[in-house]
Amino acid sequence: MPVTFAHPAAVLPLLRTPIPFAALSIGAMIPDTPLFMPWIPITYDATHTLTGILTFDLIAASALWYAWWNLIRHPLLDAAPAPLRRRITLTQQRPPLPLVALGAAIGAATHVIWDEFTHAGRWGATTIPLLATTHAGLPGYKWAQYISGIGGLTALAITAVVLTLRAPASPATPRRHPRTALLVLTLPLLAAATATTLTALPVLAAGGELRDLLYGAITRSALAATIALIAASAAWHLAVKKNRHATTVP
Repeated sequence: MPVTFAHPAAVLPLLRTPIPFAALSIGAMIPDTPLFMPWIPITYDATHTLTGILTFDLIAASALWYAWWNLIRHPLLDAAPAPLRRRITLTQQRPPLPLVALGAAIGAATHVIWDEFTHAGRWGATTIPLLATTHAGLPGYKWAQYISGIGGLTALAITAVVLTLRAPASPATPRRHPRTALLVLTLPLLAAATATTLTALPVLAAGGELRDLLYGAITRSALAATIALIAASAAWHLAVKKNRHATTVP
């Protein structure tokens, strides 16, 4: 099963550095892109090499960071509940692009290094006896994959909660466009639910394995939710711009 979303835990030690954490986090997940978009003209193995880190991973992660900075972050905050909006402040100072690229590359490198110990045929999985041997019916590298995946997700959740609670609270600003902000929340959830259903039905009808169902549901729902979030964020920007224009025109 993909533990893609646990990979940003590897860059948590760089949270307080000048390197944009969003670029680090996106870079830490980007090598798994072929799992979510198997039709793109680059293979999973290629994105997990040094060449892949310095080409596809760097470019794709930088592009997604650009979408995050310019398109997604403001609508997502506007859609957040009031307790979160009181504590989260978005920086307005754009980081230098070389730092963005550096963050993307570092994040991708941590992903590839992590996978060396948690995937079959990789260096750590074949040379470290604990990872190469079987324990309770599972190879050691599989245990490492599952345990590190759960640990990474837990570390990210704890960090998010702690940072949010430590942030000073201020009066919550009214939503800039409440109706479209609701769309930013609901459209990705609806897209993910639809993708999960469309994936599950044929697998269940064919008597497929649970592993196949989960894999397809995770990868396809994540892709559908991401596309829906981008679309809803674009709609939010258009609505806010329209409102701003309406209030300034006499």
